[in-house]
Amino acid sequence: MDIFCANITEDEAKQNYEKRLCDQAFQSCRKAERDVASQVESCREEPQGCSIQGNLTQEEAAVELATAQRIKGELDKTEKAFDTALQASGKAKGPGDDGKLPSLATSRQADGAGCTLLQDGKQFKIVVT
Repeated sequence: MDIFCANITEDEAKQNYEKRLCDQAFQSCRKAERDVASQVESCREEPQGCSIQGNLTQEEAAVELATAQRIKGELDKTEKAFDTALQASGKAKGPGDDGKLPSLATSRQADGAGCTLLQDGKQFKIVVT
């Protein structure tokens, strides 16, 4: 037998043992990762109620306004991009182009006979076999 292979069984056993230890440590770490979300949530402060006058400082209000204006600008760009795409595809005109839902979208199809029987409670039996 080769001298380098003499202790292979012992080496494999040590390696398997160390792998099990590593796996256990990894499992503990993953569990801690999953548990941390609830712990972080428990540290979060409850939001303060708003007064009628508002509770922002001038600086905070200016930041909020700037953010809202930036978001509105981005939404306007998105709307323009969609409008351009609709124009280019020839789909800009048609039902709903005036901003109102067409009657087809708001009308409801009448229920069929089977549905009305169920709604009325007629011929509704539960069969248990």
